[in-house]
Amino acid sequence: MFLFWQNLFILRIMRFLDFKLLLESPLHHTRYFIWGEEEYIKTHLVKSIVKKGVPEGLEEFNLDVIYADDISDFRLITDAILAYPVMSERRVVVVHNIDALSPVAKKRITDFSFPRTSLVLFTAGDMKKTSKFFKWLSDNFCTVDARPVYESEIYEWVIKLAREKGMRLNRSLATHIVSRTGMNLSVIDNELDKLTLFAEDKPVTTSLIDEVVAVSREAQIFKFLDALGTRDLPGAIAHLRTLLSYNEKAGQVIYITSRQFLQLITLYLMRATGASNQEIKQLGIYYIGKKYEMLNNFKIRELYEVFKLLYEVDYSLKSGLISEQDALYKLVFGVCRR
Repeated sequence: MFLFWQNLFILRIMRFLDFKLLLESPLHHTRYFIWGEEEYIKTHLVKSIVKKGVPEGLEEFNLDVIYADDISDFRLITDAILAYPVMSERRVVVVHNIDALSPVAKKRITDFSFPRTSLVLFTAGDMKKTSKFFKWLSDNFCTVDARPVYESEIYEWVIKLAREKGMRLNRSLATHIVSRTGMNLSVIDNELDKLTLFAEDKPVTTSLIDEVVAVSREAQIFKFLDALGTRDLPGAIAHLRTLLSYNEKAGQVIYITSRQFLQLITLYLMRATGASNQEIKQLGIYYIGKKYEMLNNFKIRELYEVFKLLYEVDYSLKSGLISEQDALYKLVFGVCRR
């Protein structure tokens, strides 16, 4: 693992062990780039690097935190990097959302000569790995890929995060927690804190989890999609009502449903053409086991009919021909009918 970290390759954070080793490892470089949509990983790694890089009590002099999407002049970044440290060997400059810079500013950054007196940490959300700026960053910075962990890894995270908090969970309990929280690590971490507080020294049970761990919006969306995928009409209606009570917009529900059925079609076609498990895994589809089960509920013709229905509902909604609620109920009835 450290070979990746020390030799400027991209380290994909998937296992909890990778995350812990990075948190605990010393700083070997002066340039770091953390990208991806998993804010939990990014936040904790940034805090760890800042803590190691800035002497306690000198943060006011030796730490700059800049949001690239809030500035109009990229020189605010380069000036901060060029500033000399105070009573320290180096200062730390954190630039969030570096991908928000203009093309001109990105070019200036790539031409910039970074001094060794500053430890520079760039963060970004999801980026195109084929872009020139991303390639430059990954070639010149210690790069950490902090995209969301896969379904196959999330339960290990839950079990080990719980262990860090002094709580023992098995796979079944971890699965039950994720069914309520979704796969957002920040939400999981917060709910585990609550569970630890309520459990005290008692064993954790499913009933305690149901009592303490809130059902998140993300988890509710997954439950809705599961019901559609199994063509469970009563379940889909119940979960849709909950989503509507959260003021979920019809356009968002249509979008996530479209994404789900696009994944199902992709899996169907890849399986039909003899794609390997490794090729399918590289798609990064969450809950892939469940989606294989869902395929048993649809013929390929029916999957394409769902897409036709999604188009019709979306068009009717945007044209003002139907209300948001009626559009979603039409979608649910259309998908679940056999």
